[in-house]
Amino acid sequence: MVVASEQELVERIWARDATLWTGADEDRWLGWVDEPKRMQERVGEILAFAEQARARFEAFVLLGMGGSSLAPEVLRRTFGAQGFHVLDTTHPAMIRRLEQLLEETMFIVSSKSGTTLETRSHFEYFWERVRDGERFVAITDPG
Repeated sequence: MVVASEQELVERIWARDATLWTGADEDRWLGWVDEPKRMQERVGEILAFAEQARARFEAFVLLGMGGSSLAPEVLRRTFGAQGFHVLDTTHPAMIRRLEQLLEETMFIVSSKSGTTLETRSHFEYFWERVRDGERFVAITDPG
């Protein structure tokens, strides 16, 4: 059996090579490989939004579970982001801790499907306490 190098594997993923997978249509789930190029067109808009948000809020809480919160958590830890919190649990102590930041917080609701029960529950919980649509942003699949 020939083992591909890491570089070859990466190139084959970017090429959407269906032979890398089990044959159960996983290659159809690779829409994310188009995101860097698609988002590059919106860098100016995103930076402007970030600057406005930083001027208004002291804390940011990402409400998400699993895949919707993993990359933000890795980036938070990697770069030591102060004032950025990821809520990827239903543990009451964590929710209460973040509840102490209500006055200064923007909430980022992150769900690939928009239907993740825990994320929707987090949103509804914090919405009941804040009720300010300008303090919530949703990141989800537009489809």
